[in-house]
Amino acid sequence: MAQTMSKPQCRALLRDQSTPCSKIAAGSSPYCSKHGQEYAVLTREYKKLSANNGELDPGKLSRNEIRALDVSEAKRVVKANKRYLVSLEAECEARTTQHIRFFGEVDPGHSKWLEILRRKQQRALTQLKLFDEAGFNIGPPRTVEESGLFNFTPVHSVRREEPKDDLIPDLVILVSSIIGLGILVSFPPLEAQATLWAFLQNVFSWLSTILQYAIVSLVQCGSPLTDLDVADGFGRWRS
Repeated sequence: MAQTMSKPQCRALLRDQSTPCSKIAAGSSPYCSKHGQEYAVLTREYKKLSANNGELDPGKLSRNEIRALDVSEAKRVVKANKRYLVSLEAECEARTTQHIRFFGEVDPGHSKWLEILRRKQQRALTQLKLFDEAGFNIGPPRTVEESGLFNFTPVHSVRREEPKDDLIPDLVILVSSIIGLGILVSFPPLEAQATLWAFLQNVFSWLSTILQYAIVSLVQCGSPLTDLDVADGFGRWRS
C-alpha cells in the first residue's frame, strides 16, 4: 500500500515573530500563498530602504569644516543627519523582521550587514555631537524614532523654562504678608518695633529675589531659542 506523503507546512512565522503559520506551503515554495506574497513585499521594502539610504547619506565633515558653516547650512546638514539616522533604523528593522519571520533566525551575512548599518548610525550621531560642540543648537529629538536613537543630550539644545507654576501663589502669599505686617507696624508697642522692622527687612529681601526671578523667567519665555541659534564667546545667543 502506497504511503501518502504529507505536504510541508509553511515555514513563515506570524507577525508576532514566534507563532508558526499553520497553513500548507504552496507548490515548491517554502511558504503558503499569503506568506509568499508577504515575503516578496518585505524583501522589496528593505531593498528600497537600502537604496534610499545610499542617497540620503550626508557624508562626513571634519570639526573644522563644521565650524566654518553658517547657520543655514548647518541647519540643513543637521536635518540630513537626523533623517539619515531614522531611515537607517527603518532599514535595520525591516531586514531583521524579514529574516526572523521567513528564515527563523538572523544569518551571519545579515548580522554583518546590520553591523555596517549600526556603524553608519554611529557616524551620523558623531556628526551631530560635533555640531553641538561647535555651538550649533541641533535641537532635541523631534520624533519617537529620534528619541530612541539619540544616546546623548545636546548641550546647546536646552529650552528656556516656563515660569514655575508655584511662583504666583508665592507672590500672593508674600504680598498679603507685607500688607498685614504694614498694618501691624502702623500701631506697634514700642518694645516690638525693632523686632518687626528686622523681620520686614527680611521680607523685602525675599520679595526682591522672587520678583527678579519672575521678570527673568517672563523675558526668557517671550524669546525662545530657534532650532539653530548660536552661542557667541560671551554666552549670548545670536541667530
